[in-house]
Amino acid sequence: MRMDKLIYVNTPAAGIITKQGKELLDKFHIGQLSNPEKAYADYEQIGYYETKELTSTFLGASSKEVAFIPNFSFGLSGIIASLLPTRNSVLLYEGDYPSVNLPFTLNEFEISYIPSGAFSTEIVLEALAKTTAKVLALSHVQYMTGYLLDAKAIGEKCRELGIVFILDTTQSMGVFNYEFSSLPVDVIISSNYKWMNGGYGSGTMCCKQEFLDEFSPVVGGRNSFRMINDEFLFKRDIHSYEPGHLPFHNLLLLNAALKIKLEIGKEAIEAHSKNLVSSFIENLDHDKFKLVGEPSAREKVGIVSIQNQKGLVNYLAENQVIAVERGEFLRFGFHYHNSENEINAICELLNSY
Repeated sequence: MRMDKLIYVNTPAAGIITKQGKELLDKFHIGQLSNPEKAYADYEQIGYYETKELTSTFLGASSKEVAFIPNFSFGLSGIIASLLPTRNSVLLYEGDYPSVNLPFTLNEFEISYIPSGAFSTEIVLEALAKTTAKVLALSHVQYMTGYLLDAKAIGEKCRELGIVFILDTTQSMGVFNYEFSSLPVDVIISSNYKWMNGGYGSGTMCCKQEFLDEFSPVVGGRNSFRMINDEFLFKRDIHSYEPGHLPFHNLLLLNAALKIKLEIGKEAIEAHSKNLVSSFIENLDHDKFKLVGEPSAREKVGIVSIQNQKGLVNYLAENQVIAVERGEFLRFGFHYHNSENEINAICELLNSY
């Protein structure tokens, strides 16, 4: 049963950019063909300032708490530099995505791990009650199972214990509805090329002002030096984490994607994705395919994986369905552009394999 058109369910690996973003980017590139300096100046207001305001609105954050970064790893490295040497112990999940854990290893933190395997908010809370670590760093949504942590409950426990809480939102930003201002999390960091549909080369980081006051940046970036009272000074704030030259190409793509998401509504995007996950789980032949992680769709956002079978990903690709193999698992991601009919078609293909 070959589909008439491509069904793309690989957003957890890379999200589709928007047509509006592509058109905006084309105009910017045309300007760069003749007068690149003017093109930069013409699009700075849209690419940087307007995109910053849209991002702040979308995340429920103050613009003074938002930084644009090249990617998650870049942002986390900057934060780690600010934490050292006073906060040099961290609690991590052993089975988390490598880009969350590796920077702490490279910077020789004292690391304690929540063991791989069974993973839940309750397990994290139990580990926090026993830990002496001064930092907790975790993925908001687990990249294989789609499991969503209760960041509010975990953050409140961290506040109680005086632990800095860093949350990787790469697999939740753009598909899960939250407000940074009301979330008891010190830092959230996300790459924008997945659920934000912003293309490769940009990321978003939010830091609570209290965190910035206590752990001021030790790196310099965009607008770090400013004229204050007729004196050129290095002002340590959220801008210090931004590169001196930002990738306007990617921020223009993000600008268009944000406008679409705000028009649809964050609540509607999350509800739609969860409904598609529920529909997939409900219609899958569980005698043929075992789900990875907890079977409940209530704890999942966007992502669902099944045990892989030989040739399965190629079979799907031949039938116009783009998913991704992750070792022994096959992963699907359902976003705002996917439909109920597409999920039914995927389940029909799988169940007849």
